[in-house]
Amino acid sequence: MVLLEIAAQGVRGLTLPGGRASLRSGYNVVAADGALLRRLLEALLWPDPRDVETVPRAGSGPGGGGVRGGLTLVGNDGFTYRLVRDLAAGCQLHRFDPERRSFSLVSQDLAGIAQHLRGPVGLPERSRFAALLALSASELPSRQPASGLRGAAGPAVPARKPLGPEQAQRRIAELRGELARAQTAEKLQYRMDGLQSRLFKLEEDLRAGQKIREGLDAAEAALRELRPLGEAIAPLGDVDARVAAFEKAAARRDEALAKVGEERQALDAEAARGVPAPFWKDPRFLAGAGAGLVALAAGAVGRSSSELGLRYLALLDIPAFGYAAWVALQWVGELEEGERSGRRRRLMEERERKALEQYERDSGEVRGVMKALGLSALADLKEGLGRLADAQSVAA
Repeated sequence: MVLLEIAAQGVRGLTLPGGRASLRSGYNVVAADGALLRRLLEALLWPDPRDVETVPRAGSGPGGGGVRGGLTLVGNDGFTYRLVRDLAAGCQLHRFDPERRSFSLVSQDLAGIAQHLRGPVGLPERSRFAALLALSASELPSRQPASGLRGAAGPAVPARKPLGPEQAQRRIAELRGELARAQTAEKLQYRMDGLQSRLFKLEEDLRAGQKIREGLDAAEAALRELRPLGEAIAPLGDVDARVAAFEKAAARRDEALAKVGEERQALDAEAARGVPAPFWKDPRFLAGAGAGLVALAAGAVGRSSSELGLRYLALLDIPAFGYAAWVALQWVGELEEGERSGRRRRLMEERERKALEQYERDSGEVRGVMKALGLSALADLKEGLGRLADAQSVAA
């Protein structure tokens, strides 16, 4: 396995010129924090869902940017691979297809990518990779004993023969072609990075769209469940206005029936007293009339006898008969009150009948809908209307 390029974006403390570092055959020097670079490479080559917590992210708080990294490498199978990972979104492994001259997707699953890297790509063990990545100064070739130099043991390195003019021209042409291909590959790689970033964003949009589709499916299921309610209220037109009119009609009916109930109780209390007895059977009337007759008799006796006292006693018949007449008039008043109570009862019954008829007219359609839906209370209908409105709003 040979690394060709390392890319990093959004890693705190790790800044690569242009966001990437191109590697050539041999030793390469990358001006970066070695520990952070090693941690990023481990997150790419041995992906784990918990890497998003261990790789430091540039920025602080929930609004900080995402952490992205990428690798271009040549595997042991001879294919060129492009590995790109957004630690918060996902990871993708692409393989270059020489026939189509484009990269094709190999896997997006972390476990599948790790297995492919260990298999055809030839990724070494993690400990072995760490030993190869981190070198001490004493392990560099420049610090090793020079072979074939000033008295050093070992075979001498043969000197390179100078090239002829034609060979030099051919070599220059080859190098220029290689440079042109490298520049073209760099431009394509830049476009590839941009397209990869767009791909990540589109995948996020797809996941958001999936959530929207799930919400739409739930809303449509609720609408299917509430379809009988929607069909039942369709003839009503403005359902809110009809429900409000129903509530007002019910309130007016209840108020009218409450007043009728109070008046009926008063009339029932009056009726419980019964029909008044005739005045000629009233002891008060009999007493007053009797006293008046006695006074008249005493006056008649006094006129025939010359007794002045008896004649003055005859004057008492006036208040006595007046009292008897007052008792009789009171009886007449009670009879008239009974007749008025009867008229009031008839008027009360008429008001009750009109209140019920008005309620029937104002609430007939809504009650018909409730009866068709099997609802017994207006609160159940209002709850169903609220659920229907919510489902329609979510679906919209």
